[in-house]
Amino acid sequence: MDGNFQSLSEIANNDDLSNSITEATIDNFEKLWMENIAQNMETILSSKSIKDLPKHEGMSAIVIAAGPSIKENHHLKMLRESDFEGIIIAVDRMFIPLLKEGIIPDYIVNADGDRENIHRFFDDPIVDEYAEQIKVIFATLAPPNAVNRFKGERYFYNAMIDNPHEKKSITKYIRYLTQKPNINTTGNVGGFGVIFAYYLKCNPIATIGLNLGYPAGTPFENTYSYLNIRKAYPDMTDEEIYTTFYQEYFHPYFKTKSYTEPIFSYYKEGLIDAAKYMVLEGYKIINCTEGGILHEDPIESMWFRDFLSTYGRKHNE
Repeated sequence: MDGNFQSLSEIANNDDLSNSITEATIDNFEKLWMENIAQNMETILSSKSIKDLPKHEGMSAIVIAAGPSIKENHHLKMLRESDFEGIIIAVDRMFIPLLKEGIIPDYIVNADGDRENIHRFFDDPIVDEYAEQIKVIFATLAPPNAVNRFKGERYFYNAMIDNPHEKKSITKYIRYLTQKPNINTTGNVGGFGVIFAYYLKCNPIATIGLNLGYPAGTPFENTYSYLNIRKAYPDMTDEEIYTTFYQEYFHPYFKTKSYTEPIFSYYKEGLIDAAKYMVLEGYKIINCTEGGILHEDPIESMWFRDFLSTYGRKHNE
């Protein structure tokens, strides 16, 4: 593993919330993940590792996640009409929307193994049309139907499922099997996009669409965790569920209101912990989402249009 990534790979989740979420995630998905890895194994062993990728030292990067602010703020149109010459990294969900907007990303990143959802992000003729121009970074646990659907360059890594330094670590054993490096994704593909930009030595690194929450007014019955919480606590009222499990946020820079739930708070804390290491090495992480819950130090905030005008040229010319 590259030296500049070693400290991030060792970030451990020590609080009770992190441990409970990690354990629940493993319990729910470990069978699927292992089946995916088994079916991907021939492709993994014959494909390149992310360690084979060239670095882009000193080049600006934009990490495009799939939060609601992307549409609300017309950020894709803004990017398309700009003269941005840096590196574009997008989560797999944004692959087809970007291409249909006329934006060709440099990298697409994946961190999930869901066979139905992830396959849809690659299953379009427009992906085939541009496949030779784009590199996709797949987790080894990615769904094999998506891995096989993409015909361009594929690079693999191991998403850190648990602490690889533990004696009976699942992540450690997967690395032995796949011969690919482990990377801390922060549990979320948007956060992994930031980690990956750092891995490529891009600087500064901007994010758009990384809300990690819901705009104020969104019915919380439509949120990711509601049905699971309702099932686990059938006697609680909706009001009790909201006050117990959800947290409201006011973004002090963008002046927007939103709210979030435990899983997204977990993702946010993981990304902030990782950003602390990056900033110590001289990297600048800038949230240009213009909404959401991400605003704590050391992550800076900036309007996306200002980022494009300030850092849009190669090597920050």
